[in-house]
Amino acid sequence: MRLYYSKTSPFARKVLVLLRETGQLQDVELVAAAGSPLDASNMPTTHNPLGKIPALTRADGPALFDSRVICRFLDARAGGQLYPSGARLWYCLTLEAMADGIVDAAILMVYEAKLRPNETRFEPWIAGQWSKVTRALDAIETGE
Repeated sequence: MRLYYSKTSPFARKVLVLLRETGQLQDVELVAAAGSPLDASNMPTTHNPLGKIPALTRADGPALFDSRVICRFLDARAGGQLYPSGARLWYCLTLEAMADGIVDAAILMVYEAKLRPNETRFEPWIAGQWSKVTRALDAIETGE
C-alpha cells in the first residue's frame, strides 16, 4: 500500500498514528505530497480527484481517501480494535467528525491568511470559522 501524505497535514498525521498504533506502518510506503486548492499539481489527483491528502492506494481495490475512511479500513485490517462496536460506535464517529470539522475550519483560516491577498480577506468569514471551532470545543468539553 502507498499513503500519499504531508507532514503538515493533521488528517495524514491521524492516519499515521493509527498505522503506528496498529503495527501496520511497515506495510505502507509513504509518498510525500504537497499542494493547495490553488495548486494541486503535486497532489495525488489520479487517486483522489478532489486533490486532497491523505490518499491510500492498495493492490486489492480502489484507492481510499478521507482520513476517516482510511482509518476505518486500516482498523478493520488490523482486527478492529480502535473503534468500538454497538451504540458507542455512533458517538465515536460523531466525535471524530467534530474533530475533523475543527481541523477543517482551522485549515480554511490558514488558507484565507496565506493564499488570499490582504485587501480581499473577509474577516467576518474568518470569524465564522472561529465560531465553528469554539462551538465544537465547547460541545466536546460539556460532553454534548
